[in-house]
Amino acid sequence: MLKLRGGVAQVGYGIPTYLNVDNYGFSSTWNGTTVGTVYGSVVNPEILPEVNTTYEAGIDSRFFDSRVNFNFTVFQKVHANQIQDIPIVSSSGFSSYRTNIGTVTSDGIELALTLVPVRTQDWEWSVSANFTKYVATITELDPAFTEKWIGYGDGSMLRLKEGEEIGSMYAEEGFWRVQSGMYKGQIMLKPDTGTPIENDDPDNRDYLGNMNPEFMMGFTTQLKYKSFSLSMVMSYRNGGVYVSETAKRMNDDGKTPWSLSGDGNYWEGGRSHNGGYAWPDPNNVAYDVVREYNEANGFLNEASYWNGVYVDPTTDYDSQDRNLSDDAYVLNGQDPNTTWYAVVNKIVGNTWDFPQTRTFDATYFKIRDISLTYDIPKTIAAKIKMQAASVSFIGRNLYLWTKSGRNEDPETAFSGSGTTQGVAHYTLPSVRQLGFKLNLTF
Repeated sequence: MLKLRGGVAQVGYGIPTYLNVDNYGFSSTWNGTTVGTVYGSVVNPEILPEVNTTYEAGIDSRFFDSRVNFNFTVFQKVHANQIQDIPIVSSSGFSSYRTNIGTVTSDGIELALTLVPVRTQDWEWSVSANFTKYVATITELDPAFTEKWIGYGDGSMLRLKEGEEIGSMYAEEGFWRVQSGMYKGQIMLKPDTGTPIENDDPDNRDYLGNMNPEFMMGFTTQLKYKSFSLSMVMSYRNGGVYVSETAKRMNDDGKTPWSLSGDGNYWEGGRSHNGGYAWPDPNNVAYDVVREYNEANGFLNEASYWNGVYVDPTTDYDSQDRNLSDDAYVLNGQDPNTTWYAVVNKIVGNTWDFPQTRTFDATYFKIRDISLTYDIPKTIAAKIKMQAASVSFIGRNLYLWTKSGRNEDPETAFSGSGTTQGVAHYTLPSVRQLGFKLNLTF
C-alpha cells in the first residue's frame, strides 16, 4: 500500500488584553498616599498576534503484509509576527517597547522505517528506526533589530540577525588571531604577560558552533518468543555543540585532568604524569620582558604556556597588528628561551572568560532502555481475578558513548526549556536504573 498525504495548518496566538494595551496599577502606600505604577513596556498599538503556519507533505507505505513499513515527511513551519521587547531609554517612562520583531522558518524532514524480518507462530523480531533533521532560520526581522547580540550562558552569545541560523553560539570574549601568513589563525598573546589578547569586536566574535544537531536517530528492536519478549530502545545524536559550565567550575577548582595538564589545543605543560616543563635558565632567555615575567612566576617543574604567537618585543610593531609579516611574530613554546611560562593555576584562570575552552561536541549514542518481559498465561491470571498480568526486568541508562570522550551527558545541556539550551549547568551524571515491574490488568 502506498499513500500520499499533504496538509496545511495554521494556529494563531491571541494577544492577552494586558499585553496589547498600556497598563496602570496601584502598589504600596507612601506617606499615606497610594502609589500608582505604569507597566514596564509600552505596547505597539498595531501589534499583531503571533501565527504558526505548517506545510507538510509525505508518503506512507506498507508492504509484504506490513512487514516493511516506511514513512517520509517533509515540512516547513513558519512562525510569524514573533513578539519581543525592544529596550528603550528610561527617560521615556518605560523600559521597553513591545512589538512584532520578525519571522522564524524551520525546514526539515522525518523518516521512519519498521522491518519485521522474522514472524512465525512462536517467534517475532521487529526493528524500527527514525531519522529527523531540521534547520531553523530568521527569515524576517524588524529594522529596529538590524543586528543585536544577546547575552546567553557561560560567556556565550546569540546573534539576532536576518539570515542567522537559530542555535548559533558565539563567544562574548574571543581570541585575537593572526589574519594572514604562516601563523594565520594562531592566538595572539599579550606582549607583557604571554596571555591571550581578548577580542570583543562584535564583527569578529569567535563562532562556537550551533547547539542544534545535524540530525537525530532513534532505534527500537523487539524479540518475542511465546510469552517472553526482549526489547531495547537506543538513540543517536549527530553534531551540535554545547558549552559546559560544569567543566568551567571543575577546571577552576583543579578537579579535572585538564586543569593539571594542557591538552595541546590551547595550552601546554602543567602537572602531567611526566611532570611539567622546567623554567629555563634566566641567563639564556632571549627577551628581558620574558625573563622578568618568568622569574617572577616560576617555581617547581610545572611550567605551562599558551599556544599562540606574540609580536617580537625588540621591534616597534603594534602588538595587536594581525597582518604583520611572518618574521615579526614569535611562536610561543617553540624555543624555551623565547616562551612565556606560567604556573598551572594562572593558565587555567585565564580560560575563565573563554567559552571556547569548554565547548564540546554534543554527539552521543545511548542505550536508553532494555526490558525482558514474561506474560503470565491468561488462565493463571483469571484465577486471581485478572484479565492480564506480566512481570518485567527493566534497565535504564545502561550505556552512554560521547564523541567528546567526557564523562558528562551532553543531553543534560538540552533538557527542559528556557534560555539555556546548549549550556550544561552543574549537571549530575545520568543514573543507571535496574528494577522489576509487575503489571496487572483488572
